[in-house]
Amino acid sequence: GLDAPAAIARGGVLSGVAQTAALCFAPVAGIVFDARRGRLHGLAVLFALATLGIAGVAAVPHEQWGHASPAAYVAAVGAGIGEIALVVGAQSLVAQRSPPHARGAVAGFFSLCGALGVLVVNQVGGLLYDVWPGAVFVLFAAWNAVLLVTTVAIIALQLDTATVPLHDADAVVDNGGGADDAAKQPLVDDAAVRGAVDDDDGGAA
Repeated sequence: GLDAPAAIARGGVLSGVAQTAALCFAPVAGIVFDARRGRLHGLAVLFALATLGIAGVAAVPHEQWGHASPAAYVAAVGAGIGEIALVVGAQSLVAQRSPPHARGAVAGFFSLCGALGVLVVNQVGGLLYDVWPGAVFVLFAAWNAVLLVTTVAIIALQLDTATVPLHDADAVVDNGGGADDAAKQPLVDDAAVRGAVDDDDGGAA
């Protein structure tokens, strides 16, 4: 193993690789989130990237991190991409769903929850690391997989409810046409009114 100073230096290098990958991928994550098919589709792609990227860290043997093998660098890049995918996706979705009059308050509460999450994860991650170094990454990869499945289920549910059977659509069109025809009919029959007036005039004469 490495001594403490060497381990900190090696960790700093790999962390820099991850953050550089996150910086470079941030614009791409924004484009993916604004996918033409809808932002939920983009969010599902970002969750998939996060799941794969974080799971890749756990898949690399612990010894290869100390030697900074190519697999460790690839895993660091994947972790950086997964991290920024979650950040961009979550922030964009919160901004989109927030009501305009409370957007600042929602963004502030979102940041507060993020800071609290960092504190909790640091403690829990340290405890899990003492049990198995890859445990915390497996946990977060599993959580992202749950979010991915939930997002896909919501997309499928929306597609199912948005689909209207053909005969129902025809009925809607027919009803609309009937309403238009009814609107075109005069409320009072002009011929009947003229006839009644002529009868009154004849009687008076």
